[in-house]
Amino acid sequence: MFGIHNLSPKHQATNPAGLYMTTARNSDISINYLKTLLKSNDTNTFISFEDLPTLLKNLTQQTKNELKHLFQKQKTFFISKNKSHLHLDKLSDDLDKIQFKHGSSVVIYIPDQPILLSKNKLRVNFFKYLNKLARVKQLHISIVGFGQENHTLNHWLMEHPELFLGISTLHKVERTKYVYQIHYWFSDGEITANYEYDVIQMKNQDFSVDLESMKSLNDEVISTHDGHFIHISEIAIDSNQHSEQTMIKYADNQALFNEIDKINTGIMVLSINQQSEVHNIAVQVYRLRHQFGFKFKVVIREMQQCLRYSDESFLSHAGINLIVPSSVRYPRFLSMVETLQKQEVNCIIPDSIDELLSLETNVGFGQKGYVNNQPFVSRCHQLIQQYEQTKLQFALIKLTLLPGIDVNSCLSMCHIKRDGDLITACSDALYVLLSSVRENDVQIALNHIFKLPIMDMFQSNTIYTTPGRIKAQLPEIVTQAVSINENAASLASTGSHYASNREEENQTHELAYATHKPLEF
Repeated sequence: MFGIHNLSPKHQATNPAGLYMTTARNSDISINYLKTLLKSNDTNTFISFEDLPTLLKNLTQQTKNELKHLFQKQKTFFISKNKSHLHLDKLSDDLDKIQFKHGSSVVIYIPDQPILLSKNKLRVNFFKYLNKLARVKQLHISIVGFGQENHTLNHWLMEHPELFLGISTLHKVERTKYVYQIHYWFSDGEITANYEYDVIQMKNQDFSVDLESMKSLNDEVISTHDGHFIHISEIAIDSNQHSEQTMIKYADNQALFNEIDKINTGIMVLSINQQSEVHNIAVQVYRLRHQFGFKFKVVIREMQQCLRYSDESFLSHAGINLIVPSSVRYPRFLSMVETLQKQEVNCIIPDSIDELLSLETNVGFGQKGYVNNQPFVSRCHQLIQQYEQTKLQFALIKLTLLPGIDVNSCLSMCHIKRDGDLITACSDALYVLLSSVRENDVQIALNHIFKLPIMDMFQSNTIYTTPGRIKAQLPEIVTQAVSINENAASLASTGSHYASNREEENQTHELAYATHKPLEF
């Protein structure tokens, strides 16, 4: 039984009795993996902890038809139907009511939230129950979990390997390319840990190991002495500039990555135009580092201002050697690349792609603007925990109200544009949380958030940037909580306040950047 074609036999779930779990960040990946899994064995019981309309939502008609056909061939149950909340103890009770054929296969499809929102004891008991069920009934149980917080789920799963025969994750690298990461796998008396496959998505949407890529894998660490050649995306060259003789040009970043096996050494220069490109570039460079070591030095040139402080930190963890801001003129950019050529550089990258993606701090956190005090404090605790791993700076700012000034009046002067940045109200102050910011940039950020200078609006402001001082301030935020007016409360119920997520406001208040244009003499 397998969800990916052409896996090594030792990494296919062939043991007749055991528990396996595969996770993915979003439902598109998990659905296609599920399809291959169901096709690989006709004796399944399929159990979904998501109702059928939700499971089929946003899928193509062809995919819907394929899934419905597969469900008809299985003994199929949608346990979440008519239930607004899923509780692991309740799910165990529901599974007890199902009659499983001895020695058959079972596929369970479940979102990550019911697991992560449960207490640790309930999680352990749930998977112990499934493990026991597999042994008693000689069942082969494959669990497909999905959700934006799969990094957190994977971390917990790896703390309990005794409950599973296999734990794996499917990561998306680009449109049709993926990485299948085996965290832990027990087969024929052998244990595999932290093993990766390059995976492609075929025309029928099934997943298959990229056999050509596996043939070309080279784990040798290469010397950091690079040649004189610069392998550059044409997009990274200004339109009014000529390329240097030592430059080898490629149409775009992907064309450069496609030819990487033919390049012996040198500097790679990639372009970036928008923040949405960060994830794919980081994953591809990380894979490059694992395959070729430090054979190349990698430079990113920002073509228009789009990178945030957190993005730069994430890219550097992936193995980027130099990020050139958009404000740097082309001649200065070439000088920086030339300087890098003369240096020997090294960097420490995460041990696995899952560990890398856990450093992508703002992924999956869609709130911004006003939130109530308790969610605000919870987000602070989350950032404090992340700081221990990422060292990504963040700030809590206490803005003390002037005597006689109403908190709602101050809130009306606030507009937060960036996801992850929050504000909440107390009886004597407003608190602002900037989720990723350098200490020197805090005042600049506040000037962008409030319509008037903060010194005119508040009695004082105190900036907390160390985890210890931030943590000490959180109890006061909870005890001094106040209610905002009805209009503000109705906005707060949508998950954001004056920085609403409504489409028309996003269009009106879209974040804009100033562009540095030096004078020509």
